[in-house]
Amino acid sequence: MLRLILSPSVGGTAGYLYDAVAALASSGGEAVLIVPEQYSFAAERIVLERLGTADAQRVEVLSFTRLANTVFNSVGWDKGKRLNEAGKILLMSRALEQCADKLTVYARTAHSPAVVRELLVLSEEFCQCAISSEDIVSAMNNMEEGLLKDKLGDISLVFSVYDSFVSDGWLDDSRMLTRLKDKLAESGYFKNKTVFFDSFRGFTAQEFDVIGKILTQADDVCVALNAPDLTDVGSDDIFYHTKNTAKKLIKIANSVDVPCAKPVTVNEPNSDAALDALAKDFLSPEADVFEGECGSIAVVAAPDIRSECAFIAAQIKKMLRTGEYRSRDIAVIVRDDKSYIRPMMTALAKCGVPVFEDRRQPVINQPLMTLVRAALKIADTGFDTDSVLRALKTGLCPLEADEVSDIENYTYLWQINGSGWLKKWESSPDGFGEMTESASAELERLNALREKAVEPFARFRSKLKNNDGEGCAKAVFELLSELDTAQRLKELAIYLEDSGESVLALETERLWDTLCSLLDVAAQTLGGTPVKAARFARLFDLMLSTVTLGEIPHSLEEVTIGSAQRIRPIAPKAVFVLGANAGKLTLCP
Repeated sequence: MLRLILSPSVGGTAGYLYDAVAALASSGGEAVLIVPEQYSFAAERIVLERLGTADAQRVEVLSFTRLANTVFNSVGWDKGKRLNEAGKILLMSRALEQCADKLTVYARTAHSPAVVRELLVLSEEFCQCAISSEDIVSAMNNMEEGLLKDKLGDISLVFSVYDSFVSDGWLDDSRMLTRLKDKLAESGYFKNKTVFFDSFRGFTAQEFDVIGKILTQADDVCVALNAPDLTDVGSDDIFYHTKNTAKKLIKIANSVDVPCAKPVTVNEPNSDAALDALAKDFLSPEADVFEGECGSIAVVAAPDIRSECAFIAAQIKKMLRTGEYRSRDIAVIVRDDKSYIRPMMTALAKCGVPVFEDRRQPVINQPLMTLVRAALKIADTGFDTDSVLRALKTGLCPLEADEVSDIENYTYLWQINGSGWLKKWESSPDGFGEMTESASAELERLNALREKAVEPFARFRSKLKNNDGEGCAKAVFELLSELDTAQRLKELAIYLEDSGESVLALETERLWDTLCSLLDVAAQTLGGTPVKAARFARLFDLMLSTVTLGEIPHSLEEVTIGSAQRIRPIAPKAVFVLGANAGKLTLCP
């Protein structure tokens, strides 16, 4: 049976749903709680706190991805190698390259990184919407000749080649739920179980298909949704999307002959009347004026962003000193993270407030990645001075900082570039004039440094000539091994840790594993495909664009700060919202 649990407030269904889970577990029943990927840890924690260790063992907390892996393992299906974002972008690039001569609309831009990214995003959207290649061809056949039909023809061709690459021993996350739907019937995984869905704002077409299969097996399926009721008041209703989701679920249940119970509406009032009024009328165009006390709500105007952040940091410090709040009870939410995150972090640091930033950082400009990119540039275009110095200045090459400075001064003095790096330097380090004995000794030292600097890159450049994808990836690893880069990264991480930069130290330690993972993906996806240095350099940049590094909380006692799009605080007692300006909150499209 399908059971819908409704509440007008976000998280308002949590108490009812988790009580139902606890009652089922205590009676010996089996429960499966399915939540969004980002909320899985929080859900596991809530289940453990509410149910205790014994009953919590009867509750499985899964995301759709973890559910797919669990079902695949239960039926003994060989999933193949997991395809991450870097692998996807390489395969899409290969697909475009392979059919470039057959394209019409994308013929001139087949090698453009922007086109590769856009087609990959489009492919994932099609998968989420359960649109197959056959559906694209069917739509084309019903179109008149024109640009749209030609474009769909190109897309269909590229996607068919991409799908053939993926099916050759790879598992693409965007296609995982489609395969899960096919394997659920074989597994019988949900028989004699009750399934709960919590914290979803909606479902994709793929997820609806999976839910349809779950409905045919499970004893009960309970779905918590954020809506006061299912009354249809038009597309202007702020709960329109959620109500539409509920109607789709009911339609799916009817299509598989599963009965639907009357929806349960949970409207538990907040202990604070002012917060209830705010939740009720926050998005209403004609809100009622609340006449009661508003001690729990404060609206503060600040002259600028730094003043705003300083005030909030001071308020948080004051709340922590009273002992009424702990750091983990407080969340700071911003809409414009680019403008607010840095000033807010600085203000909290000045007040000595422990804070966790829910944000991911790109890796493309990290020293290790800069070294590899510079090496690939050298392999492609030769020893231009900028590329060589960029590699040497990363601190991951066998030259000290002052030695790099001496080389840099000499190259700028005598305009050394290109093949000049491979020839013995003969001009005086002192400039024009007679070569003195001290200048001769200095020149000899500089030549030794030059050889030490360029010889590894010269060997690397020769390895990348007439090589394939796997060989290029291997050559990069061999270059880093020759430069002893892994050990230098460890030393850099230790230095950062001793300097009090523990976050940077942790990021530095993770970079080596990240790079090795990228090289493995490149070797596996490109394989024996011939790849020139310039092409491999572009592909490496494409892979780097998909990689970001996130943090995990360093302790339980930290204030959480993040953008409204990402942050998922766990039942905070106090929330600060920054930049609640017109057009920002709510965000104008």
